[in-house]
Amino acid sequence: MPSEWISVKNQLPEKDQRCICRYVFNHCEDQEEIPFYQVLFYYATADKPHFQGEGEFGMRVTHWAPLVTVEEAAENDKL
Repeated sequence: MPSEWISVKNQLPEKDQRCICRYVFNHCEDQEEIPFYQVLFYYATADKPHFQGEGEFGMRVTHWAPLVTVEEAAENDKL
């Protein structure tokens, strides 16, 4: 899991890209939100920017983080 999640309330991706996302489903207010995690595509250049599947069945992304390449992860471990 990413060490630093970005809240969608604070910032959204600036370009079309795949992101690791934390999302919940808005079913009933009296039910506890159960978080799910998945790699989703963000459509930044769409008429209405959104994460893949957002809004379907009450799905709501709450946090996201950019995916890193293997090379980036290896480089960060060397620091």
